[in-house]
Amino acid sequence: MAVIPKTANLTKSTAGILNAIRYGIGGEYYAGVPKAEDTTASIRAVGEAILAFQSRQNAFVSALMNRIAFEVIKSKQYENPWAMFKRGYLEYGETIEEIFVNLCKVRGFNPQASPSRVFQRNIPSVSSAFHSMNVQCEYPTTIGEEQLRQAFLSLNGVTTLIAGIVTSMYTAMNYDEFNLMKYLIARLALDGKIPVETIDAPSATTSAGIVTKIKTVANNFEFMSDEYNIAGVKNFVQKSDQYVLEQTDLNAIIDVNVLATSFNMEKAEFMGHIVTFDSFGNIDTDRIAQILENDTSFVPFTATELGYLSKIRAIVCAKDFFMIYDNLQKMTENYNGDGLAWNYFLHKWQTLSASPFENITLFTDLSSAVSSVAIDQSALTVSVAGATRFTATVTTTGFASKEVEWSLTAGTGTLNDYISVDQYGIVTVKTGATDGTYTLKATSLADSTKYD
Repeated sequence: MAVIPKTANLTKSTAGILNAIRYGIGGEYYAGVPKAEDTTASIRAVGEAILAFQSRQNAFVSALMNRIAFEVIKSKQYENPWAMFKRGYLEYGETIEEIFVNLCKVRGFNPQASPSRVFQRNIPSVSSAFHSMNVQCEYPTTIGEEQLRQAFLSLNGVTTLIAGIVTSMYTAMNYDEFNLMKYLIARLALDGKIPVETIDAPSATTSAGIVTKIKTVANNFEFMSDEYNIAGVKNFVQKSDQYVLEQTDLNAIIDVNVLATSFNMEKAEFMGHIVTFDSFGNIDTDRIAQILENDTSFVPFTATELGYLSKIRAIVCAKDFFMIYDNLQKMTENYNGDGLAWNYFLHKWQTLSASPFENITLFTDLSSAVSSVAIDQSALTVSVAGATRFTATVTTTGFASKEVEWSLTAGTGTLNDYISVDQYGIVTVKTGATDGTYTLKATSLADSTKYD
């Protein structure tokens, strides 16, 4: 079960931190290091005692990082701009199974048939999706002996040192996490997975029409529909669980009061459901490439794709659309005697995914279209009592869907229950099928005039 870490703020003074470390380490360190007072002379005396022995330096720096700085980092990681979508810290396991139970079947009441139907099994339609840990990165930092000496020269020296360490690591983690969340949506959008609504380019004169479209989709989310999620299952989302992600320039021109009315919320309350982003075209591709360098599924953006992404103006989604968990946070260390410094590595592992069952729609002023459809295999023979999967490449511009509908027609053969194709392009031939030729057709779901 995911756990949200409690927020911890660094409120102690330098003397308080030094004494907390002294009591925490105990032993020879406690005996040899004096109690700190809130005076410069006392802080310097503590520093001299610590710096006198390498073992004390090692113990102090380890405690400073692992007991003080790391706790601040651990709490502040939840302050990235889209932190409200995170599920928490997954202490056990690396895979989450998401289960969605589809609508129950329905049938008319029939007293005559009821005796024979009493013991029939009516198994519910259940779909599942697996989300596995897919991000593993580390943040290195070095604390030199000279830095440590400087920390004991003033009352705020130690807190300043901690702040520098925390700011460096914490800012990097938040920045990368935000970029990865944008990458997640961007790749789904470019692959045509996310439902799209076309709007006018944002301006003062078009803002009313844009708000109307956003309100319409938000209203439709409250009704059962299979049009607004990746899996195409019937689902709904109440307004209280919906979030509006807006590009900053669109956010600047939209009348929030008008939009809040459609959510039946006061402006102050609704503001908590608005999340902004600068631009999906501003994703830091260099850092993402470094983080995902060992991920074979990673696909860098082209310049054309970044141009498309900059046209994403808004997104309406269910809060539960994001499947983001922290799997591990661990600090490791080693002392570099040659360089007179301590090297620290903060490891962060995450599960970063999206639910195929939760509703989402993006709004763009970019025209999307399907250019062509091509079945990847040429004519071939399918054996009786066998199955063959066909795939189709759909070439698109913008965010058009790359999905196709498969169908079969008979040539010299006979089309019957012994030969079929499913939604995934798998052609199954059962014993009893008629030998002959058949035509397999892949038709674009976004544009029925495009097929192969």
